[in-house]
Amino acid sequence: MVSIIRKNAKEAKKGRVIGLVFFGIFAVVGSVMSYAMSIRPAAKVIMAGNWTQAACRILSAEVESHRGDDSTTYKIKIVYQYEYNGSIYKSDRYDFMNMSSSGYKRKAEVVRKYQQEKKPVCFVNPQNPSEAVLKRGFHSGFFWALFPLPFAGIGIAGFVYIIRNWSKQKSGGKDWLPSPQPAGAEKRISFSSMPSGPVVLRSKSPWARLVFSMAIGAFWNGTLSFFLFDIVKEWQLGAWGLLRTLFFVPFAVIGIILIALFFICFLAMFNPRPILTLSSASVPLGGTAYLNWRFRGRTNMIRHLRILLKGIEAARYRRGTDTCTDENTFFQMEILSTQDKREIAFGEAGLVIPGDSMHSFEAENNKVIWEVEVQGVIDSWPDVQEKFKLTVTPAGME
Repeated sequence: MVSIIRKNAKEAKKGRVIGLVFFGIFAVVGSVMSYAMSIRPAAKVIMAGNWTQAACRILSAEVESHRGDDSTTYKIKIVYQYEYNGSIYKSDRYDFMNMSSSGYKRKAEVVRKYQQEKKPVCFVNPQNPSEAVLKRGFHSGFFWALFPLPFAGIGIAGFVYIIRNWSKQKSGGKDWLPSPQPAGAEKRISFSSMPSGPVVLRSKSPWARLVFSMAIGAFWNGTLSFFLFDIVKEWQLGAWGLLRTLFFVPFAVIGIILIALFFICFLAMFNPRPILTLSSASVPLGGTAYLNWRFRGRTNMIRHLRILLKGIEAARYRRGTDTCTDENTFFQMEILSTQDKREIAFGEAGLVIPGDSMHSFEAENNKVIWEVEVQGVIDSWPDVQEKFKLTVTPAGME
């Protein structure tokens, strides 16, 4: 077993303070920007659903330009006049975003439309008639306003995580990374409740991997598509156009990788699925058991099959402001390695748990896991890669 050195308490406290400051800045800045850029405008859009429609007269319509050091941004500026309850009001609010951004062409089209509109209408707040808007619904510009939300989320999540773990340590008096404690002190696996007969080992469902990859890929690429659409539509020659394109290249590459990951997970759904049965629900240290395997599906796809028994120590600890998890494979035994089609399709082999090792163990921040790993090599197709957890008990427990 690999022992992991505890962090010095003073350094740990310093790391927590730095982490709180770091995530606090993310949380405050991200929250303020999220409120101003997305939450407040979105709330206005929802409330404007009940505003009253009124005829208006366009007084002026133009695209305002704001020239910076490296680029120029544009904003729709339409001034209009309307009548409500016998009074005349004037407004220049086009929508609730009220943001200046790159992309002249689309804004010029909006301005041209209102310059030619014969019967323009606006929407008036009946509670405050001096407040009106020309476009009251959601549009693609709101996706740009979502930009600060991940920063706020990361900041708040990191801040809360550090505070919760700090309070746990203060109340429980536990070190961040405890070493194995005396019997009864740790959250131990209940060996006494284990069934005694043969048991079918379980692995993670491939559906979970597929759904997860699809959700992440759809969210990432769906959000990114709105940005890329604007870049393609409003692309312009020069340093600014090139800079915008280069900025989004890494995000587009990540999107392609996520799409590829989804297809890999989808193709893996058609892999032959291993079904493992162990002769005993638990195996004591120094004990033996028989492992039976068979496959559901086309086993002739598999060119080479390996079955491994592994003992893994996993430990979680803090490194500065980061929470890290280290894994160490302290035991590995090859149960089977074959290219024989009959042996691949089904078979049985014995496994031996070394007596001088560690039984299955689970505490708050470190655990010992025993698992059987099935590796099936398939040419020009995603390989079979399944892990099955088993329970190893202390010596003398049957």
